[in-house]
Amino acid sequence: MTPEFIARLHPEPGTARRFAFALMCGVVAEAHGWIFGHLQNRTSSEVGQARFGDALAHCLETVASHAPALVGGDILDAISVPKRHAIDEQACGDYIAWVRAQHLEQEAPLVAYELGVLALGMELPGVMLRSLREVRIDADTTVCETPDGGGYATAFLSSMHPHWGKHAVLCASSDDGERLSLWSLVLLHGGFKIGPGRVIRTASMQEIRDLPASDLLLIYNPASWLGDSRAIRDAFGAPWAILV
Repeated sequence: MTPEFIARLHPEPGTARRFAFALMCGVVAEAHGWIFGHLQNRTSSEVGQARFGDALAHCLETVASHAPALVGGDILDAISVPKRHAIDEQACGDYIAWVRAQHLEQEAPLVAYELGVLALGMELPGVMLRSLREVRIDADTTVCETPDGGGYATAFLSSMHPHWGKHAVLCASSDDGERLSLWSLVLLHGGFKIGPGRVIRTASMQEIRDLPASDLLLIYNPASWLGDSRAIRDAFGAPWAILV
């Protein structure tokens, strides 16, 4: 069930969730100074005025220009002038104020990441922290995460091994998996300067086998078509794999 404060954003539940996620990304990016603050100086008194809707659109368009997967084409369409009337701007103002009140720019990346999971309503299993804590990695270790982990295990790995250089490739087989994977990398790297090929869409075993080998494979929330742990490790060809 979509939380009420998210459901109010748009009458279509799926659009409401994706809009909430994209808007949260924009608010957090502005607070960090990663993008221009289109929304930072907007007040609740401006809700209903054309400039508030324009500010919403400019914020999301800016995020999309840096990281298209975070703001899909359906959201850019929903915020366009002809369709903007379906968006509840009062709900947007309340949601923006709520996100700001979390002061995510002062929190660990995992906090903003988990709010992204909440917004999208994507169900992720618990992460086995002991396996991540005990793994031995150095600054140059390359890591790959199975689809559709969404970058969650990688984010925990980074928090437990701050010396690690965050050399990770995240696989995704769904749109939400791709959104969360990219959001994880944005938060871990502190901005949108992420090289190409860091989030890879994969939908078959052959595509998995075509990936460059990594030092460490994180088997977390694997897609059902990947098979069991042994088949997954064989497909990825990683010399070292841990079940997270």
